Amino acid sequence: MKQLTQSYEGQIKAELGFEVSKFATKAGYGANLSQQNKSEYIARVRRIMNAEQLQDLSKVIALLAEGSASNMETNYILIDHLDERWVDEGIKYRLINALVEALPKFRAIRNLKIIVALRTDVIERSIQENEDTAFQREKFRDKLVGIEWNHKMLKELIDKRIGLSFRRKYSPQRQVLFDDLFALKVKGQMAFDYMLDRTLLRPRDLISFTNECLEAADAKTEISPSDIYSAEQRYSQYRYEALLDEWRVPFPNLVTVTELLRGRSHAFRVSDLADHAVENAALEISASRRLHADPVTTAALALCENPSPNSRSAFKRVAVGTLYRVGAVGLKLSPSEPSIYSHLHRPIVNPSEINEGTGIRIVKMLYAHLRIDDGSRRARSGTIA
Repeated sequence: MKQLTQSYEGQIKAELGFEVSKFATKAGYGANLSQQNKSEYIARVRRIMNAEQLQDLSKVIALLAEGSASNMETNYILIDHLDERWVDEGIKYRLINALVEALPKFRAIRNLKIIVALRTDVIERSIQENEDTAFQREKFRDKLVGIEWNHKMLKELIDKRIGLSFRRKYSPQRQVLFDDLFALKVKGQMAFDYMLDRTLLRPRDLISFTNECLEAADAKTEISPSDIYSAEQRYSQYRYEALLDEWRVPFPNLVTVTELLRGRSHAFRVSDLADHAVENAALEISASRRLHADPVTTAALALCENPSPNSRSAFKRVAVGTLYRVGAVGLKLSPSEPSIYSHLHRPIVNPSEINEGTGIRIVKMLYAHLRIDDGSRRARSGTIA
């Protein structure tokens, strides 16, 4: 493999000569080339990387597969940080698609396991960017194994982090756990359950909330419910901002869509989204500079170009489906079905499954920042929530 790589490098350097050093030393050199120059470089490199030479790589895989039949040690290759800026955005997601499609070729090597770590938003954008007419979303997802956390695992995780932190700082002998620091109950719930309900069952969410609580308590021996409420204000804002950052690439106008939730009841129907609010959101998206071929932007442009009940309804369905996809809301698709959430149940709900009577349940993680009415005021006044 090393010989093949060095051979290709040598041939490319010989073909392109001094130009190779410009690509290596000048940031953005390739992006500033004219289309004619780019086409010329591509043609010259293709003369080297022809189909016959690429067959050499298949021979290497076959050779490794043959060797793996013997008692060789098992090797794992972990490919991570693909969400970072490691290559130009114009080809990044096509390269990720190519990587995923190439993985099955290595299955013949029995003592080699290649694991690619991808965030869900990167997967979504990679699917959007796939221009292969034969591509099927289901086949892409067949290669995926989701990482899921449950109540017990997250409790053990936070206990270990708190224990290690306090052992280093205060008491080398005594093990300090979550329940030693936090008040037993918050609004009738165990403190841990109250906090966990305001996460998407991810370690980063729970760790962030716990850290905010510790900071709000300001070195007190016990973290009170008021400390947790105070911490929740900051935590909810940070999680909202993190949600926008996490999904900014596949859904660049997500901030406009999430604002449709601000100040609402924690549970409402699609039909409760006022026409003027929906149309204003579509106009804001259409007027923004974040135009992209994602479903939300496409539906917003369609509504602005041809305002009608049908286009308005289509935009609402796409917007609600997107809010579900990113984890901002849960959906009750019919009165006889329970509410579902993307981090617990189905990752995607097709807009065609959503109608005016579909119930929307805002996740508790966003209550504080979006000023969501959780029903406690109505309950205190004797009104059914």
